[in-house]
Amino acid sequence: MICNELNRASNLRDDLEEYKRCLERFLELLDYFITDKSGHLLREYLHIRDIIADAYISIPKDTKKIQSLLLQMNPTAWCMLNERI
Repeated sequence: MICNELNRASNLRDDLEEYKRCLERFLELLDYFITDKSGHLLREYLHIRDIIADAYISIPKDTKKIQSLLLQMNPTAWCMLNERI
């Protein structure tokens, strides 16, 4: 669901209000996700949160790179996507 919000934001870069709403939902979902996590990936998730918070206050950007980073952090999702390649 977190990546879905990033995908929506990427598709709605022309509509600033909707773009920001997508990023707000992303941040909220990520916060719920982070409260459940600990260990070696927590720092990376917090770094991604900072990147999205920066995107929220700046000019709308493409979020595909961030989506890719999130998928790389989940081996199952990464393998599923790379089977198609």
